[in-house]
Amino acid sequence: MEYWQDRLREDENSVIFFAEHNYNLIGMTGIARGRSLKTQHSAGIWGVYVRPDWRGLHIAEGMIETCCEWAKGRDVEIIKLAVVTTNISAIRCYERIGFKTNGIEPRAILYEGQYYDEYLMSHSLKVS
Repeated sequence: MEYWQDRLREDENSVIFFAEHNYNLIGMTGIARGRSLKTQHSAGIWGVYVRPDWRGLHIAEGMIETCCEWAKGRDVEIIKLAVVTTNISAIRCYERIGFKTNGIEPRAILYEGQYYDEYLMSHSLKVS
């Protein structure tokens, strides 16, 4: 419980967004801005999750767009995330918002003896 209390503590450099329906949690994601002077221009999205029975309704897309608005309000120029290369629906969601793949991290995740690669994606918020 203490772990989640620490994660949910308000912080000017990070936030967790929740999606709910009739007071039931149906999705969540977090975003954290870089903390050093060299990384304050960027933020990373993490923990994107939508309950299986709510997938396909663009809930994740809405949460990611909310993250982008939060970041714009803090002068963040670029948002980054990583997604397992086999998660086609999530990749399409991120691409619809404007994320581009700019690399692959091989064997980024090890789960139940299986390695998974991740695409490294980013989305520029800075208007050229």
